[in-house]
Amino acid sequence: MTSRNALPSPPSAAANADFLQGGGELGALIRAKDWSRTPIGSPATWPQSLRTTVSLCLASNFPINIIWGPGHMQIYNDGYRDCCGDAHPRALGEDYRAIWASAWPAIGDSFERALAGETVFLENQRMFLKRLPGGGLEETFFTFSHSPIRDESGGLGGLFHPVAETTTPMLAERRTRALRDLAASLGPAEDEAEVARRTVEVLSGFEFDLPFLLFYRRDPKSGRYHLAACHGIAADRRASPAEMPAEA
Repeated sequence: MTSRNALPSPPSAAANADFLQGGGELGALIRAKDWSRTPIGSPATWPQSLRTTVSLCLASNFPINIIWGPGHMQIYNDGYRDCCGDAHPRALGEDYRAIWASAWPAIGDSFERALAGETVFLENQRMFLKRLPGGGLEETFFTFSHSPIRDESGGLGGLFHPVAETTTPMLAERRTRALRDLAASLGPAEDEAEVARRTVEVLSGFEFDLPFLLFYRRDPKSGRYHLAACHGIAADRRASPAEMPAEA
């Protein structure tokens, strides 16, 4: 018979991890990960401030990354997964600074200011990320913030990092502007040579979309093409011949 004065049994490890329920793919990955091998330890030992924040993160459809502890370990949700690209799933539980090293020129100051207790918001920030297969740099744009998370002592436990990727609309707006500027510039052009000059003059300002330009004029008699203007690449090279046959 159990004594009425017996102390209740301590909650099980499973009960201690109830805050990790749900959350789709990342919820499952977080539950399966052996956090005891990381600086923040097993979820059963996490402070309430981290538990609450992670639970909120997993319940949200908005991309959120939690950066916690001296090692700046990442805990993120399904929405943030796409931001990681090829770095997922290895980014989970890894140092935020290492995973986003290629973007540090753009985000480092925001991160350091947040560690000092300031909330920092950046809108349509351009950064170059190594998130593609093969490790090539990709031009991207993000609107995001870094906000301090206070732990039970009142000190800084980590950072709350919601993110919205704006790459598609930012690139679309820039490319639309290129076409608009080109149309306005070509209106007064009086001959093909001026068209070529004006085209290069306008589009050379959009080097992230057009790293080089080759403008050829077709000879109506011979059908051959002659290089009329170029930018971003030297003329009369293998990739930029001064003249090309009609069948080219």
